Amino acid sequence: MPKQKHYEQIVTTDHPIRYAIYARSSVDSRSETTLDSQEFMCRREITARGGQVVAVYTDADRTGWNVDREGFQAMREAAAQKKFDAIMMWKFDRLARDYNQTIMLKTLFRHEYKIKLYCVQGFSEDDDDSPRTAMMEEMMGIVASFYSRNLSNEVKRAYAHRHDQGKFNGTFAPLGYLLATEKTPTHHRAKKATETLPPGLHLLPREAVIVRRAFRLYATGNYSYQTIADFLNSKAKYLNLNGKAIGIDWVREMLQNRLYCGEVSYAENIYKEGFRQKVVSDRGRKSWHSGIHQAIITTELFDVCQGIRQKHGGLHLKVAAPILYLLAGKLWCSYCLASKETSLKDNKYGLMYCRNHKQRYSETLRYYCPSQDRGYGKCGQKIVGCKSIDSQVIEALLRIAQTLSPEVETNVNLAISQRAEFNSAMKHMKELQTTISQFNLSWEHGFVSKEDFLQRRRLLQLEIDKLEQQDQDSQTGNAVTIRNFGDAWEATKSDEEKQQLIDTIVQVVVIRDEKVERIVLRGQSEK
Repeated sequence: MPKQKHYEQIVTTDHPIRYAIYARSSVDSRSETTLDSQEFMCRREITARGGQVVAVYTDADRTGWNVDREGFQAMREAAAQKKFDAIMMWKFDRLARDYNQTIMLKTLFRHEYKIKLYCVQGFSEDDDDSPRTAMMEEMMGIVASFYSRNLSNEVKRAYAHRHDQGKFNGTFAPLGYLLATEKTPTHHRAKKATETLPPGLHLLPREAVIVRRAFRLYATGNYSYQTIADFLNSKAKYLNLNGKAIGIDWVREMLQNRLYCGEVSYAENIYKEGFRQKVVSDRGRKSWHSGIHQAIITTELFDVCQGIRQKHGGLHLKVAAPILYLLAGKLWCSYCLASKETSLKDNKYGLMYCRNHKQRYSETLRYYCPSQDRGYGKCGQKIVGCKSIDSQVIEALLRIAQTLSPEVETNVNLAISQRAEFNSAMKHMKELQTTISQFNLSWEHGFVSKEDFLQRRRLLQLEIDKLEQQDQDSQTGNAVTIRNFGDAWEATKSDEEKQQLIDTIVQVVVIRDEKVERIVLRGQSEK
């Protein structure tokens, strides 16, 4: 896997144009220019233009079908802070693969952040004001989107064919197996394929014995997910876990995996939100086929385990209505953070979970530390009510401005402003999806005339300007700062608005038992 690279070298000069370079390579990048080559060509183009490189952002082995990329997000945040004036890319498809996404991201940078966009190969409307250049930029985007969609269909066809042949399509091997791959291994349970180790899944005898024992123990009906997890963790020295512990979620997935009885699965990715940010669960959508790898357990043993799961109610859990927890994803356990070993590579160690505790006539929302559930043992943290912790955080935010130094307050307010701007920009992007879908010119329907294309493009730009103006009008005088948090909190009407406000201001909350120990605001150091 190419080494992820992201660095900034912000230069303060009077040069008229400061450039950032963005480069991205896909997971299968054999037909693409390497990150180093992309950067070299961008630097050469910037030098020819008389510009200055002030930042470089890269994403190695990352798909262009979503924006959940570290380098891209770092570049977006820097653009919001006006750390550069323009972005140079090898081609605009480095920004995004989907045509609609490309338009929205260009709108975000050009109209929200006032950043110019250029590419080494292709056309950019920022080069001149001619209608021809604007049209050619959009046409190249359509061609790139067609190429990517066609490539995606070919990859899906290849995966389906591998599935029919009984070959494993996953990127890492489950417990009990080793994956030999022709590509550069990117997981600790994978190795480079050789003549003596052909591509595919290979059984690890010692691990396989432990996994088979876990299935047999569960099949007795006398063991829970937790006790099976405890058993597997007791054998950790014989398992390649890369420093992680096995929890009940791991056990639940393992017991439902038909791969252990010699089958392979296939299911296409389905997305439920824009920018392909959330993948729909493939549970119930997988098709299974007899595999060529060696099974660890029999089909009969697997079926017995499924019967036990059904008896325990694991297959009949009702999906509850979504509940918004105010501090979800921000609350951390002080006990775990204090005891975390430096060698532990679990980034979620210490992150507290949310739980809806149902009683006969009432429900209580709670925060709890999943340390034991995740295989690390009890940490000492109590299960606490959300109302108590949430109220402590709100009270602290109402008085915290009085203790901040002017310098820290300035940094915090800047970070809050940037977060609010990003939320606003993403709101624009969602509102634009309907408009852009009407503007989408697909390859299958052919190219429209030059006059029709430019007219529809102007209408889209008018719609973009209208949405921007509406949002600016609604935000006038309502900018959130740490000092006016109280007024902003009183103005919120729904749980979703309250959670979004807290997300805008708060970065981390640490608790010990029922007491909030520390609150880290956006813009503050976590240390």
